[in-house]
Amino acid sequence: MKRTLTNMMVCMAVILTACSADGKVPGEHTEETATVRSSEISQEATAGETKAESLPETNRSVADSEEEKARNFDLDAAIAQAILSQSLDRYAPGECAAEGHYVMDCEEEEGRVKAYVLTMYGGYGFEDGNFVKVSGSGVIPAVITFTKYPDGGYELLDYELTMDGGMFLESVQDMFPEEFQEMCISTPEELLEQLKAQERQYAADYLDAIGREAEIGEFRDYEHPLLTDRGVSIEVSNRIQEKKDLGDYPHWIGRLERVEDGIRYIYVMDYSSGRQEILYSKYEEGIEEPVERHVFDSVTGERKTPDILSGGKA
Repeated sequence: MKRTLTNMMVCMAVILTACSADGKVPGEHTEETATVRSSEISQEATAGETKAESLPETNRSVADSEEEKARNFDLDAAIAQAILSQSLDRYAPGECAAEGHYVMDCEEEEGRVKAYVLTMYGGYGFEDGNFVKVSGSGVIPAVITFTKYPDGGYELLDYELTMDGGMFLESVQDMFPEEFQEMCISTPEELLEQLKAQERQYAADYLDAIGREAEIGEFRDYEHPLLTDRGVSIEVSNRIQEKKDLGDYPHWIGRLERVEDGIRYIYVMDYSSGRQEILYSKYEEGIEEPVERHVFDSVTGERKTPDILSGGKA
């Protein structure tokens, strides 16, 4: 049967509220100061206060709505929401948006709160039955500034990330107090694992919300056989996969899933050595016949027209 995801936003808004504040690094990794620490931020939340929401389907529901501008009464949740919303246009969309963060320090002055944060973002999607981080980042230091209202609400004011490449070190030195610069430059392994765990909790809760079971991991955790592994020449493989109408398909022999307008589609790339064909097929979930198919000669790379297909489904 056709499976639609029109109710997914409601499920995710409820289930993923608690993810952002979990799994902080133990207290021995911080020093006592007069400013607010990550553990202290979590204690500010009270029952019933708004928590960060994840972004189902195209991951853009919250970022494209007025909710993004709404005040959040939990600073830790406000930080999580800022990471999610600010990352959407930086990375290719996944089916589930996820984040991890660690607050090194916060400073409050004249109605503004500046948080020094280590961030991580991931977009997750189904590949060969696994729920895989298909886009996102490693650890990126950020300075996130909020307006703090008299009633305690927080609203995002500024979101600044460190520079890439050769400018990274200089930007860390410009943006962060000296005592946090080493953590930004070389993130401790334990902290890295904490951020990954927070991020994957979003993915796990999303799977629960849609009633799916899948292994959660990264692209490198799984085998992705290429056409060249099956004897197709590099020239033919490159020529075919450069075609614009194949951009949504996997670049390996396998399958991935995409949610489009609330409908789940399965994109499959298959190879038949006997027929010397490379087949790209798009299926609506639960429907046997493909809604789209492209077939190529694996020797010449030429596209085959439907009337000369050698038979068989992808």
